[in-house]
Amino acid sequence: MRAIAEPLRFRILELLAESPGPRTGPFDAGEPGLCLSDLETRMGRPHALVSHHVRVLHDAGLVRRIRRGRWALIQLDLGRLADLGRNIAGFGPLMPSAPVQAA
Repeated sequence: MRAIAEPLRFRILELLAESPGPRTGPFDAGEPGLCLSDLETRMGRPHALVSHHVRVLHDAGLVRRIRRGRWALIQLDLGRLADLGRNIAGFGPLMPSAPVQAA
């Protein structure tokens, strides 16, 4: 939960979920994911900052890296994200349906 609570990391997940469109690197056109330089360009943030946030997401198991020589394609780990969604959905209602009256 902490990994997705940071707005920039959540934005990275959103970008990875979108159609990749034009990008750099040795990747097939229909292959999902973006490389770090594509994320930097789309977010308008420096390399070190984007790299740090991608690492946090990777360490949390929410994204994976696929190496192609010196390039790395960053993709969502859809299974882990689905598990996270089920866990969040299992919290149930956060607010009671009727006001609680003091005794």
